[in-house]
Amino acid sequence: MQYRFGKPGHVELRYPEDPKSGLSQFKYAHYSRSQTERYEISFSNHGSDYAIFDYSENRQHSAGVRVGEDTEILCVGKIKSELTKLQKLLVCDADNALNGGNCGK
Repeated sequence: MQYRFGKPGHVELRYPEDPKSGLSQFKYAHYSRSQTERYEISFSNHGSDYAIFDYSENRQHSAGVRVGEDTEILCVGKIKSELTKLQKLLVCDADNALNGGNCGK
């Protein structure tokens, strides 16, 4: 598994460099309540925190990438997320508030 950012033919960022180590480099968070689902896959690279997110709330859907606290790149067009498939493959992010302290339970 590997996160890539850039344009076709010009990748600006690859994390991790070796995709074979990817599953151990990413963390998973999930929150659910009535009419709300929030998923995040997170990692840190060179002092910056990244979160790939997929949020649905009251029939509103947004997804994208957040870098730090100030930068967010939203997906455009129809969103097809498959982040839920990673829940059983990635480590639960105990520090992420979405998990509400439910890691390992």
